[in-house]
Amino acid sequence: MNVSKKLGVVLLFFLILLSFSVCFANTIISKVDFEVSELIDGESRLSKARYPLKGIRTSESGVGINGIIWTNMDTDSVMKDTEKYEEGVEYKLKITFVAKDGYEFGNLVATINGEKVKADYKEAANRYEVEKIFEAKARPKTKVLKTVEIETDQPVEEEVFADTFKVKTNLSGKFEEQKYGERDYMVSIRCNNAGKKAYTSSFPLYGSINLEEYYEFDKDLVITLNGEEIEYDYSEDGDMVTFIEWLDPTWTTSVVKYQSHIELEIDPPKVGETPVTTAKPITNNTRFVKLEWEPADEKFEAGKSYTVKIWWAFEYDPHLKLAQELTSTINGLDAKVGFNSDNGVVRTSPFSVLTFPKLEGESKEVTPTKEPKKIEWTKASSWAEEELNKASEKELVPTIFEKEDLTTNITRKEFAYVAVKLWESISGQTIAPGPKAPFTDCDDPEVLKAYNLEITSGTSDTTFSPDKLITREEMATMLKRALNKAGVDTSIDLDKVEKFADDNELHDWGKEAVYYMSNLEIIKGVGGNNFGVEGDATREQSLVISLRSVEKLGK
Repeated sequence: MNVSKKLGVVLLFFLILLSFSVCFANTIISKVDFEVSELIDGESRLSKARYPLKGIRTSESGVGINGIIWTNMDTDSVMKDTEKYEEGVEYKLKITFVAKDGYEFGNLVATINGEKVKADYKEAANRYEVEKIFEAKARPKTKVLKTVEIETDQPVEEEVFADTFKVKTNLSGKFEEQKYGERDYMVSIRCNNAGKKAYTSSFPLYGSINLEEYYEFDKDLVITLNGEEIEYDYSEDGDMVTFIEWLDPTWTTSVVKYQSHIELEIDPPKVGETPVTTAKPITNNTRFVKLEWEPADEKFEAGKSYTVKIWWAFEYDPHLKLAQELTSTINGLDAKVGFNSDNGVVRTSPFSVLTFPKLEGESKEVTPTKEPKKIEWTKASSWAEEELNKASEKELVPTIFEKEDLTTNITRKEFAYVAVKLWESISGQTIAPGPKAPFTDCDDPEVLKAYNLEITSGTSDTTFSPDKLITREEMATMLKRALNKAGVDTSIDLDKVEKFADDNELHDWGKEAVYYMSNLEIIKGVGGNNFGVEGDATREQSLVISLRSVEKLGK
């Protein structure tokens, strides 16, 4: 090998070493700002719901807070979390913190509420400490929200809708711009398609108003959207207002059609026969969703009258809408039309109901139901075997796990199977796959069931990512949705639960699910009072948690 070739090999070797050092270098944190909420007379750190960690949050995601100590300067005593502050008294705050994996501190500058403080490095413990003294303030006077004015751009057919709106209240006195879906202000509006796609039909704006401490709603609160007063609803606790308003694009070429009549056909009830589980829509552009019989007998019996309730929906057509006055027939007979949600503005999940005359004839002996097929797996952890066998007996183990290793991590597709089984067990119903979801990478029937139940969604507008692994936080969230959709009340007061040590790593969308499941001991932590937010979930963990949900919450 000549000299030039040798030099080339050496240079390539050093370039490879350099690339590895760049790829695996830690992220350097040079500035940390701790935001500390005000100390208010008569309140404690646990009464501060705005900041997640006892009234404190940090500007850097790579910083882990592992110690917070408040000291009453008058009594020189460490305060308990529930101890209340007194106006005019000074309190010293000490925060200890470390760099999380993948991060390190360099030339660190620390500030508290924007004011620079000294950061002492404790070499023995490999951590930093900062301190600052605060004085408790008097409780502010309550402010009353009387008016909320919201302005949006006028949507135009085939144009992309703006991703911001403007809001003005009697408290702010001026219009302020805000993005859809963000809660920088007290008013939050969600518009799923804002700033993403052109509009070819009407679409809803989902809004809410959440007031912070020292604010309250006026009993005659007025909310306007683009100058028109709109209706709204108070939450049960009266601390939140919600509303749904539809916007109609300015039409240029298209024509909206209104459907006023829906025709459906089913096999009618006959003595001794099993009730049908599907219906056939006769009306064009209409699809069957699900149906249920009342009473829900395994076989139709003589002398009884049966009522069928059929849910249906339109195939996707941006120019087709339901008429205000709507009629329906089942087997040519007049059927009553209703909606799962109908507040006068938005009508969702339409259905038709028909009661048949009492059946005549003799009832036949009901054939005993067949024993459920036992699913067999190739491998499972010893701690899970007993509960997995119970899950199999209760038909909570999907056939997709037949002859599989249950100790491996579970994918999004596999978890959809588990979630649907849980929903069917809790609700006592079955669901048809329904229409195809907008996914280009998955058309699995069980995934479509979970999608139509709104238990799961895509990873983008067109993808589901069926083979992607799910985290423990995602698993808790999807199981909570399945329970919600099955009629279980999963509400929980986060201020009254004992927090995990890694609570600050939980996402806002996952906190209620994690603490609801943990509070019922359906799902447990990973040790050290940690939940293990980003840890992968296994097949056997998901099945065991599904079983515990059924045992604690099933009928």
